[in-house]
Amino acid sequence: MFLPQEENHNETGFFYQPELANIKLLETFFSEQYQRLPNTKELADLVSQWNLEEALFMEGLKQNLHINDSVIRQRIIEKVSKLEKSVLKVSEPSKKDLESWLHLTNQHNAKTSLVSFALYNNNKKAVTKSEATTTLKFLNDSEFQASLSNVSFYKSRYVDAIKMQFGDIFIEELLQKNPNEKWHLLPSTEGWKIAKLINREDTKNIVVLSDAKLLEAYKSAQIEKLFKERLNNIRMQFESLHL
Repeated sequence: MFLPQEENHNETGFFYQPELANIKLLETFFSEQYQRLPNTKELADLVSQWNLEEALFMEGLKQNLHINDSVIRQRIIEKVSKLEKSVLKVSEPSKKDLESWLHLTNQHNAKTSLVSFALYNNNKKAVTKSEATTTLKFLNDSEFQASLSNVSFYKSRYVDAIKMQFGDIFIEELLQKNPNEKWHLLPSTEGWKIAKLINREDTKNIVVLSDAKLLEAYKSAQIEKLFKERLNNIRMQFESLHL
């Protein structure tokens, strides 16, 4: 283990206190790999290997080989993060807390609904509303057959992705239409669009959990939330001291 030492510390700034081989831990590693406990000779070999690794590790510290090593840095980050998360505690939620969290979770998951739709002449430059209205009348004429070469199909697109490309109003109005009914004129961030809703997959990811699973999922989500807040505080403390 590493122990900060004010006096007689080595060039790493830390005093290294070597630990004896943890016999139980070595036996556990061995049994997980070979599905049995090690015999006397095998255990002696494990201890010998452990001691060799400790000696090499200590020598590496002496030579400052751990400094500016991205692998070691990342491993320490992972271990500290795991430690920080392990000490976080969440109070027992009330039934109302659980119901509220589940409702919000399902609302968020509902945003992952998939939508399939088509756009007519989407590759052409933006047209005026008047021009688009004239085209729309022809498209919805029962005797007019739209050329597939002029139709762009968007299959199973996420609602949020459609919003990013065409805007909130476009997707909100599109979802109010009946599938495969007719073409519609819709406003978008790219101008007026002639669109037809093909299909809306409303298989929303609704979370249905038993009481025990719901409590476990709730606590896990709250731990993640607290952990993000803790990491943000650590970052801000660091920046206040070093930037």
